[in-house]
Amino acid sequence: MELDNFMLEKYNPFKIEHRCVITELENDVSANRYLGDLNLFYRNIMNDKEEGYFANLYIANYNNYPIGFISINVNDNKYYIASGLLKEFRGYHLAALLLQEFSEKIFEVRPEINNLYLSINEKNFASRKTAQLVGYEQENTIRYKMKRG
Repeated sequence: MELDNFMLEKYNPFKIEHRCVITELENDVSANRYLGDLNLFYRNIMNDKEEGYFANLYIANYNNYPIGFISINVNDNKYYIASGLLKEFRGYHLAALLLQEFSEKIFEVRPEINNLYLSINEKNFASRKTAQLVGYEQENTIRYKMKRG
């Protein structure tokens, strides 16, 4: 999937670059605190064959270099986006740019989706700021919501 500034590749466990991104994020103490077990997350996405289930995990490439991941999945009829950037790419507003472009693309290609959600740990101040910068509004202590246009 092509965005304005990123190229997204569906996660492929057989591509070493993809596995390296997930492994590096899992081994990053600060990222792991907020992201949890990414391999379990991926396995849950791949194993859920429920009819109508919509979930994808992408590796985000910036300037042809893998910088992290972004995903979308449905839970309780709500579409949730999750993302994580490798440590060396944080602090440059790439997370906000990726989230903004991905959210816009989802609204473009999935007209039945009217709201997107983020679940953000209340102690993850950087991600909370990123969500608000992109236009997500806080619904409760952990959930943020963006409405279609």
